[in-house]
Amino acid sequence: MSSQPSATFAISKTIALGLELSLERLISMKKDVFGLGSAQLAVTTLGLGCLAPLVVPGCTAASAFVIGIALALSSSAFVLQILKDKEDMSTRHGRAAFGILLLQVLVAMYLYVRVLIRFFLGLLKFLHEKRIFL
Repeated sequence: MSSQPSATFAISKTIALGLELSLERLISMKKDVFGLGSAQLAVTTLGLGCLAPLVVPGCTAASAFVIGIALALSSSAFVLQILKDKEDMSTRHGRAAFGILLLQVLVAMYLYVRVLIRFFLGLLKFLHEKRIFL
């Protein structure tokens, strides 16, 4: 079973919950989003990136980074639904979890856009080199 539908659902759920926030609340969460979120992303990426060569022999540093960040961003937004169901979203740990996941969504969206741009630039270069016109 593919994890793509659940990952897409998790990201859309996080975005939907983020849209429920006022601008003032988002500004007040900047320490959670950029502080805790950045720390979690950096530590997890570094830790998992260092472990990647042990699991995938012959892995380059760039590949280890990609593996590390992919696994760091794979944390589930289903946690937010559990926090919401238990009415813990207004607690300190609920706001911290939401801030971390919000940063993960922002980073994931940035990386998706970068990958798409690189893909299309590569495709255009390939079509130009092969003199293939659409």
